[in-house]
This record gives sequence, structure tokens and C-alpha cells, in this order.
Amino acid sequence: MAVVTAVGAEAGVELSDLKPPLYEVVDPDALDTLFQDTTGTVSFEYHGSVVSVDHTNAVTLASTDDGDTHPTDSTSADDDPRAQRP
Repeated sequence: MAVVTAVGAEAGVELSDLKPPLYEVVDPDALDTLFQDTTGTVSFEYHGSVVSVDHTNAVTLASTDDGDTHPTDSTSADDDPRAQRP
């Protein structure tokens, strides 16, 4: 999933080292399907970042420490076999 990949890259850690797993913070499947029939943005905190995902699947990170935003490349969960799922 794009969120896990972006947060792991920003934090400089392996995806398996992200704690808690993403599925304990937000439902990855629901996040993937949220904007199928609408537009908008959803934001949540994960691993020290405010993560925003918009209807185009673009992921933006803002550090909870410094407020900097960092746009990232977007992929879907289907594109990333390392995505953490229950």
C-alpha cells in the first residue's frame, strides 16, 4: 500500500518494522475503496506522521514534529505485496 511504503521511506525503516501495523490504525481495504464514487481527502496519524490520501490515491505526509509536508508517489495496495494486512 502506498501509505506503508511512504511512511517507511520517510522514517527510514523496513515496512515490517512499522509499529503498530497500518491495519490497527485504519482499514487498508476501506481506504482503497473510499473514493471509488466520490472525491475528497482523508487524513490520519500513523508512525509519527499525519498521512493524507486523496481521491487520486496521492499520499502526502506531514511530520507531527515539524509540520513539513512531503508528497509521495502513489500506488495501490494491489501494487505493493509488502502491504501489511490482517
